[in-house]
Amino acid sequence: PYQIYAREELYSMAMAYCTKIAVGSSWVKEDIISNYTIHNEKIQVIPCAAPVSMENNISNKELSEIKLLYDLPEKFIYYPAMTWEHKNHIRLLKALKYIYEKDNITINLVCTGNKVESYWPVIQQELENLNLINQVKFLGLIPFKHVKAVYQLSDFVIVPTLFEAESGPVFEAWNERKAVVCSNVTSLPEQVDDAALLVNPYSVEEIANAIRKLYLDKDLQSIMIQKGEKRSI
Repeated sequence: PYQIYAREELYSMAMAYCTKIAVGSSWVKEDIISNYTIHNEKIQVIPCAAPVSMENNISNKELSEIKLLYDLPEKFIYYPAMTWEHKNHIRLLKALKYIYEKDNITINLVCTGNKVESYWPVIQQELENLNLINQVKFLGLIPFKHVKAVYQLSDFVIVPTLFEAESGPVFEAWNERKAVVCSNVTSLPEQVDDAALLVNPYSVEEIANAIRKLYLDKDLQSIMIQKGEKRSI
């Protein structure tokens, strides 16, 4: 509550005194207009570039070294996100378990991002409850160059978040030529258009079905990669 109050004070004051407001999506623009009565012309939509695009190209030798460093599996899907509750790691873990129990398919998951103290223990406990310790890796915070490498080593990227003003990982996945599965909430449908498989992030079954579909269909992965490249231009 204190943080929300502080942000409301800061945002209201900043938006009243600034000349322009830059936002990443039309969804955020409309949200600001409806909640702060800011005039439409004061807000400019400027989509973010993929942060990993600032990194130099990674050689095959470096990729092999980074893969060895983190003991990454041959095949895995990737979710880069801090372990806040709204990032929805728990339903993602349940989706992996669902796939294994329904189809006897083991899909490895690699996650990066700060292990937020307030919620990380909940995720740890769920990993144990679902018996996913050997199937899921949480690498924590890693160097930015290594993040780029993990994108490149992955099969595709999954972003099952419950809220996003704009998803950096989606842009990064497209930049690294990876297909995307992501939530159909808040700004994400606008951001991805048809360049990702959209799922209801509250449905474990929907998340599981999309992961299974993309994991098993290489032609679909190629189609989504092409769409992502086109969408990111």
